[in-house]
Amino acid sequence: MYDSSSRRINARIDEELARKLDELGRLTGKSASDILKLALDAYYARVRGASRHAKQALLAAGFVGCAAGDPDLSVSYKDRLRGWGDKT
Repeated sequence: MYDSSSRRINARIDEELARKLDELGRLTGKSASDILKLALDAYYARVRGASRHAKQALLAAGFVGCAAGDPDLSVSYKDRLRGWGDKT
């Protein structure tokens, strides 16, 4: 029977990562499973937070919406670019 609340992972790591994992275990008293869970949580938060921070930074800098142009440019851009030369 499959228990969706828990999943077993089998991963290969090199000697350097194994040494780091062992050292973290000695320093914190945590198991390899607990260390890997914490590492995944931290990595997930960093990756998810990076996309939100980028959006917030662009909005705060005034970059979003800073250009002026024709309101129909998304549909008329091909007509406006005609005559600029052939695609290369």
